[in-house]
Amino acid sequence: MAEAFFNKYSSNHTSSAGMVSKKYHFAGKKLEEICPLTVQLMREVGIDVSQKLSKQLTRLAVDSADLVVYMADDVHFPGYMQGSYKVRRWLLPDLSDAPDYRRIAPPGSMWTKEKIGSSNYKFLRGVRDMIQTKTKKLAGELGGT
Repeated sequence: MAEAFFNKYSSNHTSSAGMVSKKYHFAGKKLEEICPLTVQLMREVGIDVSQKLSKQLTRLAVDSADLVVYMADDVHFPGYMQGSYKVRRWLLPDLSDAPDYRRIAPPGSMWTKEKIGSSNYKFLRGVRDMIQTKTKKLAGELGGT
């Protein structure tokens, strides 16, 4: 989400990576597929991410980046990012704060709006909106809007 929003609001394009990329196989090729719920949430704000592939965050990616925005919990925070001047931490609501957390656990499963229920969908929509706001502000700070 942050990559798509940043690329919308900034002339300085970026790429993103996650701590745990979900891997699938299709026609003998490994794909890192975007969760259908993410596609649906982004479609609501006019951004198509259906053709995007998830990438795994690596030390090499961090080393070659100008800035790394980290949005996961402390458990998944890699040691090689600790203390780096490149890392900016965005605190977002934890999924365990969702109204019916049991329906969206484990994180990273192939969620759909129907599977998680309307109250959880509304919660995730709010998280999306927070990411959009933070990303738009970051693009402005970096002179991209």
